[in-house]
Amino acid sequence: MPARLPNHEPGQPVGMPLPRAVPIRRLGDETMPECLALAVDREWQPDGHKWQLLFDHGEVWGVRDDDGSLVGTATATRFGDVVAIGNVLVARRVEGRGIGRRLMEHVLARHNGAVVVLNATVYGRPLYEKLGFHAVGSTHTHRGLFVPDPGGPGFTTLDAAEPSTRPATPADLPAIARLDAAAYGANREPLLRRVATSFADAVVVSECGGAVTGFGARWSNGGHSQIGPLLAGGEAEAASVIAALAQGLDGELRVDLNDRDAALREWATARGLTETGASALMVHGADAFPGARASWYSGLMQAIG
Repeated sequence: MPARLPNHEPGQPVGMPLPRAVPIRRLGDETMPECLALAVDREWQPDGHKWQLLFDHGEVWGVRDDDGSLVGTATATRFGDVVAIGNVLVARRVEGRGIGRRLMEHVLARHNGAVVVLNATVYGRPLYEKLGFHAVGSTHTHRGLFVPDPGGPGFTTLDAAEPSTRPATPADLPAIARLDAAAYGANREPLLRRVATSFADAVVVSECGGAVTGFGARWSNGGHSQIGPLLAGGEAEAASVIAALAQGLDGELRVDLNDRDAALREWATARGLTETGASALMVHGADAFPGARASWYSGLMQAIG
């Protein structure tokens, strides 16, 4: 889910800033109903499945108005020296009061010295840039009913060198964790174990020469399924993992792909996964994303990476 900061569109009133003494506090998962209500206020899916993962593996920070109601959130998930920010939400009734900025400043101060990454909407990007973030690429959301074999010319380019895919087993977790750590720039094995054992509906690995060279997970995101993480040795391998995870799926499928992977995005579009939006990939504290990102095709979710 992309990070979103408050914005005041033409015609919207701009409120007075809340006193800076109003504290930013870490939230526990007992505040889940309030977080979900805030998500609905910003027209996001109220998906407790994702929020619980953020509560369990990261930090959820919140701001309350004078009446005690939750009016702002931001999440920070840290692995090693890499921090992913997401779910930056501000209630519509208090837009323009600097709450989003204060939340961001709090998280950046708390994780000073870390490489901070996020996905930014067009509304949030100007403020992120003022805080020292810079864009290093973009994420393109593709969604729809997956068509395994659309037919027609030009649709088999990525199919020629498909490696073998199979369902993942517990014995594959060390290899999955090594691939992810090399691409992400930090060890995320506890998160990946959670994904493989209880969060995801399906996890597959791809193999070449008997070695695990890629993997992907599919999980429930509100009313549709989403693929992520997705790592592979090339676009053909990434396509084969997507196809394996889409096999037998009846409902809509979503996958967020990088701007650099034009051929894979065309392949996905040809199979019914049309682009529905894009966000800027942004970094603070480094020139680029850490890790060997050539094998990184999609993160688990935009709030975590």
